[in-house]
Amino acid sequence: MDRILVVSPHLDDETFGCGGTLIDVQINLIVVTKEGRNRDQLSAISNIYNGLSCIEFGFPDARLSQNYIPDMISKFSHYSQDPDIIYMPPNDTNTDHQVVHKACLSLIRILQPREAYIYEVIGSSNDNFKPNYYVPIDFEKKLNVLSVYSSEMRNGREVDRVRALAMVRGGEIRVPYAEAFQLVRGIRA
Repeated sequence: MDRILVVSPHLDDETFGCGGTLIDVQINLIVVTKEGRNRDQLSAISNIYNGLSCIEFGFPDARLSQNYIPDMISKFSHYSQDPDIIYMPPNDTNTDHQVVHKACLSLIRILQPREAYIYEVIGSSNDNFKPNYYVPIDFEKKLNVLSVYSSEMRNGREVDRVRALAMVRGGEIRVPYAEAFQLVRGIRA
């Protein structure tokens, strides 16, 4: 079984970005920032994802800077247990995502996973995101996971946006719904 590491700047980015892909696989989740709401949501998300192991680093939310990158890399290296696959956030319009993305690029060079992917985060991803890898998903299962983050879903509009993006990505590969990724590293075993 593959050892999968998912790096999430905030608790919810992993689900918005690759929640459909992560259903029914064992994952190690690293949440980089600390937010007050994490405990209840983390407990709920642990019950939905199969075999979720989660570590919170506790860096300040919405205040990450380049100065934190060496500490992040050190913590990543300590907790990541030689993953086969890494899912990481995009270098998008969110400053926390940008800093964690840069730290993850260094982590990939250090750990040398077989595969590494950048996931797409709706609302923050920009024109720099160029998908080259797709995973068909069961949208209803992803919606079940997203329900944990109801406070971020703003009157159903976010659900519509997430569904629309999944339909667009699915249309690109001729399936009903999909999640898109940028392959950063891929080595055929």
